[in-house]
Amino acid sequence: MPHVVAKLHSRSLSSEETRRALRSLPRVLAELVGETIVSARYGWGSSLHADLQYVPMRLTTAALERFVEDSLAQEIVVPGSSDFCFVVGERRLEILFCHEGDIHLDGDDPLLIERLQKSGYFAEIEFNPGIRARREGERDRRK
Repeated sequence: MPHVVAKLHSRSLSSEETRRALRSLPRVLAELVGETIVSARYGWGSSLHADLQYVPMRLTTAALERFVEDSLAQEIVVPGSSDFCFVVGERRLEILFCHEGDIHLDGDDPLLIERLQKSGYFAEIEFNPGIRARREGERDRRK
């Protein structure tokens, strides 16, 4: 599968570390961007019909905490074993909780990405430049 450069990724995290980061995301995003629309999608390893994977769901930052908690409680996503992606705005920030146990940060707003890394539980995670697999049909953003 082709790869594209992602801005940053974490080391492989434990399931509990991933869960803590995921649970801190709603509060962190509310602090960083206020009330806005976030696009969320379930991906590889999610416990739902394949036709429902990778389908963007729009929700507000105010609704994000309940959405994340419900997704965990219903085991639609299992931290470190399922892809769970969040996109703020028109790709200002993209956060992928990867099925391989790491977190990918990407997007077009470097200041927002930097601020996220200094907020909540994300401040305890070291992020480094890296690569990620390009999804089928996804355009190469380097062009």
